[in-house]
Amino acid sequence: MSHFFLDSSALVKRYSPERGSAWVKWRTEPTVRHTIIVAEITLAEVAAALAAKHRAPHGLSRQE
Repeated sequence: MSHFFLDSSALVKRYSPERGSAWVKWRTEPTVRHTIIVAEITLAEVAAALAAKHRAPHGLSRQE
């Protein structure tokens, strides 16, 4: 069990497949029990990034 600080760009990889997604998914898997540390603004930044990906042509669907 380790501690990881993840910025917004790393957390977006958890929900949107891109380079580095496997690394982030493994570290944020609850059964691994790592401690994930984020900044307060991270929630707003991740929401904005995912919304932008949703609006993009061929972007994320609502289900994703």
